[in-house]
Amino acid sequence: MLTFEGQSSPYKKCLKCGHQRTAADTGPEWGCPACGAVYAKVEAALAAKAELDAQEADERRLREARRLEGAARGAGRSRERPGDVEHDERKGLAQLGYLLLAMPVIASLVIGFVGGATGGVHRAGHAGWPMLAVIAGVVLAHVSIDSSDETWVDTHFRWQISTFWRMVGWSVGAAVLMFFMTAASSVGGSHPMGASTSLAALGGIAIIFGLAYFVIGLLYFIRIVRGWISLNRGTEIGV
Repeated sequence: MLTFEGQSSPYKKCLKCGHQRTAADTGPEWGCPACGAVYAKVEAALAAKAELDAQEADERRLREARRLEGAARGAGRSRERPGDVEHDERKGLAQLGYLLLAMPVIASLVIGFVGGATGGVHRAGHAGWPMLAVIAGVVLAHVSIDSSDETWVDTHFRWQISTFWRMVGWSVGAAVLMFFMTAASSVGGSHPMGASTSLAALGGIAIIFGLAYFVIGLLYFIRIVRGWISLNRGTEIGV
């Protein structure tokens, strides 16, 4: 029984057009005399739509719950602490570390410019202090790492340490290889007939290792720039 205007009625109300059937209406009882809709089909379609809407609402609530849960887990895992004074100071230390590590490149550019402007006259000994700056940068990175509560800034300290030791490893490896190649060339030059060949070989070795150290310096510079950009973006970096 459907209620119409507060009264119980034995006649159906069309859920499509809203027409309330009365005793005066003619036509089949299973259809609406006003719009011709079949009551059962309209009711089934509306019930299916209501069920679909309910499912979509449940899915939306589930997606939102998963999003909030994921955000909570991400916040728990996050190694960044925005707004923290310690975080800001440590980022400044990382900036200083990159600056110190970049000193050989900066010094080369400055000395090259000054040498060109002064006809190649510059004080001897200026070439040593950039490496002291690099060592200071590595020491700073070592003492700045907080192993007990590692943040994204600590990944940059580890990147700086890794960059330094890779440069050392590459340079030592190239120097050892150059030593053995030079020794082998010297053995060939000990014979009178092989002197000219030995000199040519030494020249070739010098060129090869000049290029090798250029590549090492370029890789070192690229790692510094990559880390510095990542630090300024506020993102961690993998060793």
